[in-house]
Amino acid sequence: MRRIRYSGDTVLLGDEAADALMDYAARLARDDSAVSLAIRAIDDRGVENAVDILVGPATMMTATHVESDLPEPDNSAMVAELARRFSLLDAPPPVQASEPQPEQFDEY
Repeated sequence: MRRIRYSGDTVLLGDEAADALMDYAARLARDDSAVSLAIRAIDDRGVENAVDILVGPATMMTATHVESDLPEPDNSAMVAELARRFSLLDAPPPVQASEPQPEQFDEY
């Protein structure tokens, strides 16, 4: 598991979720963009809770490996969603023109 330090607070996330979060935060910072993400995390009392994290260019976050006997929160949906978003950032879908464009022919 990883201890995520963010905005003066710490939570525990599973390794895969923490890696996805850190990678996505770095990509958003590079693209000068921000999003709010909902994740499942374990707080400092060992209780699993829903956490909303704002991730963007000014995000200051660290992830430290920790040993824990607690079960990892299920963030499989969030990890899949971040993978989908990454693929859209890398290869955005084509944009359809709002009006049909006239055919153009080479002039001879």
